[in-house]
Amino acid sequence: MRATLLWPACSTLCISLGCAPSRGAAYDRADSAAERAESAGRLAEAADAYDRAVTAARRRRDRDQAAWSAADVLSRAGRMGDAVTRLDLQASDFSSEHQAEAAYARRAPADRAGG
Repeated sequence: MRATLLWPACSTLCISLGCAPSRGAAYDRADSAAERAESAGRLAEAADAYDRAVTAARRRRDRDQAAWSAADVLSRAGRMGDAVTRLDLQASDFSSEHQAEAAYARRAPADRAGG
């Protein structure tokens, strides 16, 4: 009786652990380093780490998010030329989850400059 009660709990635990996405250790390290640098205000270092995460990402969604985050921190670091170049790439990628955001953010620097 006791074993039959444990079976559903064990199988649910195994299934839930098995469904977690496999991002890869290199991606996890790069993404964590980027988040730490960003929260400490080291934006150039964060952008470099997000670039490493883009390269190491196994999933398209992770690659897309890391690219968006790199453009975001470059923008906040005042490196608008670099940020706009990256935003243009994402805005032209119709499969990007951040396509609309990138197109909007791409326009924002011109709006601030009066263009």
